[in-house]
Amino acid sequence: MIAVFLIGAAAIVFLLDAFYAGRWMKALMVRVSFSESYIYAGETGELTELIENRKSLPVPVLEVGFRVQRGLKFTDAENIQESDYIYKRDLFAVLGMERILRRYHVTACRRGFYSVSQLSLHAPSLFFRQEYLTDPDRQENDPGLYVYAAGMKVEPVLKAVETLCGELESARRIYEDPFSFSGIRSYTIRDPMKTINWKASARTGGLMVNTFSSVRSLRISVILDVFMDMGAHAWDLREMAVSAAASLLRALSRMNQDAVLIVNAGRENSGTVFSGRGGADRLSREEIFLTEDFEADGMTVIPLPDYLPLLPQQKAGLNRDEVFVFISANDSGLLRAGIREWLGRERTGLLVVPVRSADQRRPEREGSLSILPLTEKTEGGKG
Repeated sequence: MIAVFLIGAAAIVFLLDAFYAGRWMKALMVRVSFSESYIYAGETGELTELIENRKSLPVPVLEVGFRVQRGLKFTDAENIQESDYIYKRDLFAVLGMERILRRYHVTACRRGFYSVSQLSLHAPSLFFRQEYLTDPDRQENDPGLYVYAAGMKVEPVLKAVETLCGELESARRIYEDPFSFSGIRSYTIRDPMKTINWKASARTGGLMVNTFSSVRSLRISVILDVFMDMGAHAWDLREMAVSAAASLLRALSRMNQDAVLIVNAGRENSGTVFSGRGGADRLSREEIFLTEDFEADGMTVIPLPDYLPLLPQQKAGLNRDEVFVFISANDSGLLRAGIREWLGRERTGLLVVPVRSADQRRPEREGSLSILPLTEKTEGGKG
């Protein structure tokens, strides 16, 4: 009788295990995702774990594991291991028809794109005789989180750009637009006869001339150098350069100023140029591009002195309505000479050089090129 009882008990255990093994994953949905589509470096976002058991059968022990790229810091979570990735595993007891939601705060330590990968579920059998593993391909994938470059205080850059724009505006008043009427004033000996307004002259009894102003809008080209000329120890300076470029573009966008981003890195040997129609859509594409790992496979970075001759402005000739802002941590006599040669005599430019706060450098000017040191005064957020 005892043998029969044991055989019967073993059969029941086997059947229950087989029943559980075939049904524990049915109607069980697990999703690990970021609550936001993007945040800025230095900000805190949210990562959620959502488990929905849409059946009556409970899952007494469920282990959820996943990984994300390094560069995020969990501020209120346990069961984390960090190596080449950040690995996290959590245990849940899921009742029938239960929904469980856990939220974790993650602080973005560096720009980049982050996604949840290798999502896996482990569940021991009812009597812990074996462990079941789901097929990760059956799980819903997280769309990912973009961490945009941190904000920097770029008011000194904006003031320097405003100065250059003023100089350019003064210089181009020589080339007045005949279709942009500005007003009427008294005739001087320097005015051409074709500008005389004869009707106004008849009314006033003296010669009066029409005045015009240029309607051409200034465009600002932001040329970002991401080449690591000074080695890995200057990584923070390059990050400052990326943040400075991103913050400057954000500020110019808020001012409705026409701006172009040019980066000496891309998927091909021609770098990357964001031109054409501006606005929020292009700014978003620029922000996404600036999350790139410029040392990643498939990316090509060209030293700035070698890259400048490839720019379309060089091939098209001089553009009197364009202000050039170079942002580079690779400040050197060779770089400055290359920029001045590319600018020529007719154009002026600004070289923004990110420096550490202990570096007591002052603004300089070398011919057509102004040099502006920019210290690491970050604002957090978008700047």
